[in-house]
Amino acid sequence: MTQIRKKRLLDLSGCSGIEVISPNVISSLKRLDDLGMGNSFNQWEDEGVNVQRSNASLSKLKHLSKLTSLDLHITYGNILPENLFSDKLERYHILIGNAWKWHGVDETFNTLKLKQSTRNQLDQGLKLLLKRSEALYLDLHVPNNADITYIINSIHWSYTHNAFPILESLFLNNLVSLESVCYSQLTAESFWKFKNHKSGKLSQIEESLFIFRY
Repeated sequence: MTQIRKKRLLDLSGCSGIEVISPNVISSLKRLDDLGMGNSFNQWEDEGVNVQRSNASLSKLKHLSKLTSLDLHITYGNILPENLFSDKLERYHILIGNAWKWHGVDETFNTLKLKQSTRNQLDQGLKLLLKRSEALYLDLHVPNNADITYIINSIHWSYTHNAFPILESLFLNNLVSLESVCYSQLTAESFWKFKNHKSGKLSQIEESLFIFRY
């Protein structure tokens, strides 16, 4: 255990047979700056359930203050603790929700695949990942998704912002009233690297106005 605690890199990628990680193991890895858990352990316990815990919970990742690289698949987004993700993350491939499979994740891009529900609302940590992602997949399953017409509405901003300046790919699903990604003008640097988008169940969208509407 002492040797594990001294590690700066722990790669469990592809170890899908792991079913148990003791509750205090992850939080003891204080020196860890690179954690790979892609296609690996996903039996995270829900801290909201008042039971004797036999497995690790996601909140233990908050103890890894030096973490700059993270590969992680959270199958059930409703157990996501608030502000799990730190601004220290420089490299990441994070999948949240049961809509995604690890197969096909392009590890050359910072990637976020998010299936949102009423319990994993956008906190500061998730907003940070959205801003920094180079490949972004959104599947929004919320009760009022019929009211979502724009991803970014900058009409009332007091000053201009750079929106997704490094984003290259965007995938949207289940936004039946979406009219465009952005409403009003953004800076020239917004979507600077954008290459392609894919969408499904976006019945109101007009392809010619997909990115911007003024």
